[in-house]
Amino acid sequence: MWEEIKEALNMQFLRSNFVSNARQQLVLLRHTMPIMDYIKSFSALMLQIRSMREQDCFFAFSNRLKEWGSGLKMSSPSKNVTTLVATCEVADHLID
Repeated sequence: MWEEIKEALNMQFLRSNFVSNARQQLVLLRHTMPIMDYIKSFSALMLQIRSMREQDCFFAFSNRLKEWGSGLKMSSPSKNVTTLVATCEVADHLID
């Protein structure tokens, strides 16, 4: 019942292209800021886009990291860092 109420409120008060705008912002988002700001920005967009699969979120996050983040991307599978949450935790410990 609560989910139906939330959906009705969202449909009434949110712009019809809310998710499209969030996806466009995701396309433009790059890790050009401190890592925590990047994680916060990315997470905020994921809350708006809810329909993305975990694998797509993981790819989108790691693919937009700075060059030094390529080490994280390359080593992720070997370190069992295959989820978005785990990737954010590892990225948080990297130095900008």
